[in-house]
Amino acid sequence: MTVTVLAALLVSPSVTLLAPRDGHGYGKKYYASVIAAAEARARGEMLDQGWQPLPGQAVPLAMARLRHSEVELLSASRPFSLYLASGVITGEAPPAAKVKEVAGLLARELGRYPPSFLVASRFKRVLMCTHLREGDVPIPSLPNYERSLLLDVSAPPAFLRRLVHHEVFHFADYADDHQLQRDPEWEKLNDHYFTYGVGGRFMREPGSARLNESLPGFLSHYATAALEEDKAEVFAFVMSAPVAVRRVAARDRIVRAKVAAMKKQVSRLAPEMGAAFWASVEAGQR
Repeated sequence: MTVTVLAALLVSPSVTLLAPRDGHGYGKKYYASVIAAAEARARGEMLDQGWQPLPGQAVPLAMARLRHSEVELLSASRPFSLYLASGVITGEAPPAAKVKEVAGLLARELGRYPPSFLVASRFKRVLMCTHLREGDVPIPSLPNYERSLLLDVSAPPAFLRRLVHHEVFHFADYADDHQLQRDPEWEKLNDHYFTYGVGGRFMREPGSARLNESLPGFLSHYATAALEEDKAEVFAFVMSAPVAVRRVAARDRIVRAKVAAMKKQVSRLAPEMGAAFWASVEAGQR
């Protein structure tokens, strides 16, 4: 979803360059205060738009785990429209039963990360809805909107499980260097003659995001759509299908190199996501 992701980033608080820097920590405190003010303003606007926090008693385990990671779940209470640079994003209120089900899924999957990773990724909340659309086109999700992930809860659980990790990586990727589309070192891992497509939003064919173990250098056709989608797919499949990825990487040097590069980037952002973390993921212990 290259263009959509970038459009969402345009409406997120961008205050990194506003913080003065000095040797006494004032710049850091000022930066934190600006971020807090922008976050409070964004959350207030969301509540005014009809987004509602989930009742704690409805999903106590989910809320406890997510609170530990400083992630909040909000659910649409009425139809909404968001006006982004790429067009209008619309959605509707989801059924309460589906919200409860997906909240549990989110708690399990997001709870697999060290809390510091989500904090460093500036992943603040999930906005749950249904009938999510970009213009007239249905979309399953939209990351990096006001530090939030817009998520259509009507998708099958198995797809949502992988999708959540894919979208989390977009947050982490942007937090790493404040852009998504350039990574010369990653591009060097591909075959010399390979060129990415024009973005994920232009590759929405059914099945394009399924794991494909016979596609040289990639884990899915969707990964070929854009550099940022390739990186997010590697992360998502390592988190959701580590045994299959290990099988592919054993015979595909490009996939093997991409897995190593992804792990290096993530551990740079959150040191707790180092070798021990990935070993536990691959062993099915996390």
